[in-house]
Amino acid sequence: MRLSAEAVLVSRGDRSLTEGSAQVTAETVDDFAPDDATKAEARRVLERLGFTVQDAGMSLTIEGERETFERTLGVRLDVSPEAAPGEAVVTLSGEPRLPAQARGLVEAVAFGKRAHLFGSPSGKQRESHG
Repeated sequence: MRLSAEAVLVSRGDRSLTEGSAQVTAETVDDFAPDDATKAEARRVLERLGFTVQDAGMSLTIEGERETFERTLGVRLDVSPEAAPGEAVVTLSGEPRLPAQARGLVEAVAFGKRAHLFGSPSGKQRESHG
């Protein structure tokens, strides 16, 4: 099963997107962005680790097999393909550890939640009774 996640890159400033208090604004966005050299090296490292990599602006979207993520992060992944909207599709057992070659380039790897889509899963509109 192929999965995707966001690789949050180390910023060129002293700010972190993974800070609980991080507030990105038009004035501060450059403080959170990685420099081009970091992004390029992170891409090369992640591809060597077996991921397909897409540039997502301030992060890299990485895609790979479940086993690739488990081997790279040193954790077991529990995958719930039928997760409800807003719920995690992937949960990790344990604390992920980035491999040595990714440290200093990648700050964290984050899995998204199931998107909220319009309409019901069957594509039929639900009736409202009040």
